[in-house]
Amino acid sequence: MVISGNPRTGSRTLGVARDLAERIADDLPVAGIEIIDLAPLARRLFDNDSQVAAAARTAAAADLLIVASPVYKGSYTGLLKVFLDLLPGGALRGVTAVPLVVSAAPDHSFAGDLYLRPVLVELGATVPARSFAVVEDQLLDLDIVVDSWVVSHGDVLRAGVLGNVGARQRAGAALRGLGAVGSTDHFPRVAADHITHAGADAVVPAGQRSAAPGGPRAVLRTDLAEAAL
Repeated sequence: MVISGNPRTGSRTLGVARDLAERIADDLPVAGIEIIDLAPLARRLFDNDSQVAAAARTAAAADLLIVASPVYKGSYTGLLKVFLDLLPGGALRGVTAVPLVVSAAPDHSFAGDLYLRPVLVELGATVPARSFAVVEDQLLDLDIVVDSWVVSHGDVLRAGVLGNVGARQRAGAALRGLGAVGSTDHFPRVAADHITHAGADAVVPAGQRSAAPGGPRAVLRTDLAEAAL
């Protein structure tokens, strides 16, 4: 699953996050990569909206969660912060998370580890690998950058996912206040040849683990608020 929070869909940050998810999926057997776009939900984030609640529940049901953002004014985006603030404490318990940042300059590559990682840990996620950080100048060689990162961190990601199998049920109570899970049919989806775009039956309440035979579900969550990236 991809949750894209860019006010303008189709950004380069989304492409980076999707490429990383696909490469990770080569090593971790997954059911597919779903895509949910937070952009049309931006105006609903303060309204106790059922669509936002559905997106939150789907993200919290993930085994592997990539949280991606462009570096905006030295940190991750406000849109991502608002969405994460809606998750109750412990909502990501049992989730293995990967912070991902795309920046215009190497000086901002630290934002994922310095600012995004602590929030994910506070929400209960396991963050076993260093953040995936890519500078705009590296986008032409993105395949090399992605492959190098996955080769370096693939083993700890697999161990994190396997180690969190028993923690999923303990996160269920934290999400009960988010409202009923609704259909995701209304979420804009980013097309990709071999990415699975799941409908309402893929929105799994916390406490229920959805897995394909042989491996966990993969969830890619992206928040992209700077159109240039």
